[in-house]
Amino acid sequence: MTPPDWLPWLLVGLLSLALLRMIVRTLARRWAMFRRFQKGREGETAAIELLKGEGYRVIDAQVTRKAVIYVDDEPREATVRADFLVRKQGRTYVVEVKTGAVASDPAASATRRQLLEYAHVYRCDGLLFADMERGKLHTIRFDAPQRALAPSSWRALGAALAIGFALGLVTAVGC
Repeated sequence: MTPPDWLPWLLVGLLSLALLRMIVRTLARRWAMFRRFQKGREGETAAIELLKGEGYRVIDAQVTRKAVIYVDDEPREATVRADFLVRKQGRTYVVEVKTGAVASDPAASATRRQLLEYAHVYRCDGLLFADMERGKLHTIRFDAPQRALAPSSWRALGAALAIGFALGLVTAVGC
């Protein structure tokens, strides 16, 4: 039995449609990424005006710092990049600019982690968060981490108390 004459054309047509669909999806993703980056650039431009309006002076943009992270005691270098470094009344601040509904929440996990990283790496006087969806500038501060005493510290504390108690008894009995 021989296949119909139109079958190869059908296969070519189906393959062409699949290829066309892949091309359109790739172009749509690239366009969406282009728009997101363009919106980010527009947000950063607007943030400069917002910062100036609040009395901040922009020192630098896209400021990079090196950070070292130790993995199994092996140092690895990473680059951290903040949107702006600004000054006001002799104090230096790192600024993160965000556009988009989810990204504009400084408590959102990815944004919060980014701000924590800035606080650790830049060691400046403060953090500012520019919410360009709402045109607002927020100051960000994290609580200092609470450190629990390690078991060895508890043992040392217990030993010091025992020695102090024993010395107290010896001196009290000796009087």
